[in-house]
Amino acid sequence: MLRNSRIMVGPGGHLRRCVRAESSLCVHPAVASALKASLPVVALESTIISHGMPYPRNLQVAREIEELIRQHGCVPATCAVIEGVCKVGLSADELEFLAQGSKHGITKASRRVSEKEKKERKRDTYIQTH
Repeated sequence: MLRNSRIMVGPGGHLRRCVRAESSLCVHPAVASALKASLPVVALESTIISHGMPYPRNLQVAREIEELIRQHGCVPATCAVIEGVCKVGLSADELEFLAQGSKHGITKASRRVSEKEKKERKRDTYIQTH
């Protein structure tokens, strides 16, 4: 359940508001609003951004995919762990941050990530559904 809204400091020190469900989860306001309004949300993995293609092509593709989703009446929710927080839906600055992954020491996430590792590392994610 979404409980409250707090200010988060994103890559580059930019302040932004996000809706938080737990201390380690941040749902982007656009995603939270869409869910509240029962609008379709498309979860996107961030692996293709940080490891799938070279920069800046990876950022361009990520932006194109998100725009295509919006054109079809859905809300994109790219997911990643940034500074120990699981982000559901990313800002433009966060997409850019992930796209320059090697510059920032981003590694692939594992489902076996310890709490200590989550807080110390920046990780991309992949989405698995059942």
